[in-house]
Amino acid sequence: MTLDEFSEALDRYGADLQHWPERQRTAARALLAGDASAVARLAEAAKLDALLSAAAAPVPVDAALLGAIAARTGARRNELVVRPTRRLLAAASAAMIVLFVLGFGLGSVLGPGGGDDATALLLFDGPDDLGELL
Repeated sequence: MTLDEFSEALDRYGADLQHWPERQRTAARALLAGDASAVARLAEAAKLDALLSAAAAPVPVDAALLGAIAARTGARRNELVVRPTRRLLAAASAAMIVLFVLGFGLGSVLGPGGGDDATALLLFDGPDDLGELL
């Protein structure tokens, strides 16, 4: 194992050699026995692993902290509550009727002919292939 391969393996598997694949672990141990710079890189990787582990450690949270967070967010939040009322039901029904009539009207005016040609143009290369079908 070269020093560059050792560095790549350190980046990939970390400083704990027990997490390495068996073949690379034995090669790394042989390199560590004869190369001081590999030992120094292993020590640096161990420091980095310790820092990352400390950064990822969970923060202890108690009921007082949760209460303080809930109190702060409750004071700032402007909730918009939509309750089903008769007025809301009437507005939603009117909107559905308007959209239905609009869709029916547009369908009547535009007619049924435009959709098939557009689909055929998407499926085939160009007008030549479409002409062969017709």
